[in-house]
Amino acid sequence: MSLGSKESRDYAKALLSGMIVPTLLIALFLVSARATLSPAAAPVKAVPAPTVTYLAGSSYGSSEDREFFWALVDGRDEDKRHTIGSTDGRAQRLISRALRRDGGKFLYLRVDGRDYIVRDAGTVSSASEMVKPMEELGKKMGELGGRQGVLGGRQGELGGAQGMLGARQAELAARQVKLSLRIHSRERDGLSTAALEREKRDIDEEMRECSEKQTELGRRQTELGAQQTKLGAIQSRYGAEMSRVSADVEKRMRRLAQESIQSGQAVELTDDDA
Repeated sequence: MSLGSKESRDYAKALLSGMIVPTLLIALFLVSARATLSPAAAPVKAVPAPTVTYLAGSSYGSSEDREFFWALVDGRDEDKRHTIGSTDGRAQRLISRALRRDGGKFLYLRVDGRDYIVRDAGTVSSASEMVKPMEELGKKMGELGGRQGVLGGRQGELGGAQGMLGARQAELAARQVKLSLRIHSRERDGLSTAALEREKRDIDEEMRECSEKQTELGRRQTELGAQQTKLGAIQSRYGAEMSRVSADVEKRMRRLAQESIQSGQAVELTDDDA
């Protein structure tokens, strides 16, 4: 009788006795779980935000009407500036040129296709007061986004730990299958299985410990997920509030632009400035 035939019959008997199938299913499940777990953080759902243009510094703002653009600029030169408003490529080029010529704080405007710079202290001060709600809300959104990022990092670390545990559980499950086969074979031949039984108990204990750790990691992931959900809801409210505030600032900035042009405080930029 060949060894291969003996092992085949032993394996078949083990299957019939119900010793192997459950363990194999567990192993397959854990291997599958390992493939799906990743150390990368679960993606945080992006929160809709108003249309913004970022320059060198920080900037917030929106403009659905492409005939009107505005930007409040504060900076000593092109590389060090704080800008808030709604701009496009053309506006950014003009702002950069204005900063190279003369830094400081000014208001850029485009009305009906014509570009202007306003340096009048009173007008710039009025514009600064208008945009304060946007700046404060933008700061809150940024801080909240930082908290979401930290939570995402912690979720990623937990996911990595879960993946490693899953891999170990899959390895242990495979060893359980082999041990079960060896134990059954030795029992059939009337040989001692004490050493194998001890090894199997050790594996069973480690499997139990891994399972407890997975449960704890899952609990912590759930807690972090609940925190992310709360922060996401707050961020969504901030986004809606930013849209409302931006629209209000846009209307007020339009009136300020018209007043500046009519009073002559707004200096039109020539083709040489484009």
